[in-house]
Amino acid sequence: MTSRLFAYGTLQFADIFAAVTGLEAEGVPATLAGFRCEGIRGEVYPAIRVDASAQVAGRVYHGLSRPALAALDRFEGDEYRRRVVTVVREDGRRQQAWCYVIAPRWQRRLDGRAWDPAQFERLHRSGYLRRLRSDLS
Repeated sequence: MTSRLFAYGTLQFADIFAAVTGLEAEGVPATLAGFRCEGIRGEVYPAIRVDASAQVAGRVYHGLSRPALAALDRFEGDEYRRRVVTVVREDGRRQQAWCYVIAPRWQRRLDGRAWDPAQFERLHRSGYLRRLRSDLS
């Protein structure tokens, strides 16, 4: 199975990815067609859902270990399901990667608005990372 992850939300930030997995990695820009990234009501993080007319920008991380995947599964919890998707890297190469997609029972929490990573970075990233590190320690 693949040792790659396509991250589209908070995990596309290398410091947050490292806090969750213990891996120092930058990731490679990539897009995922057929999905839409939306905010979740009452949260600062997003989820993706199937939408044939949309695409999601994010990053592909390589070299994930089993312990790193287990840490990601714990981090994502029961709101998300890990599944294999095909992404297109910025160099045009197609790759399979794991990706966390919102579980059907949680889709009603989506707010219908596109999630903005720049806004997250500007308004929430530092506090989110602080809380995350505290929760994981």
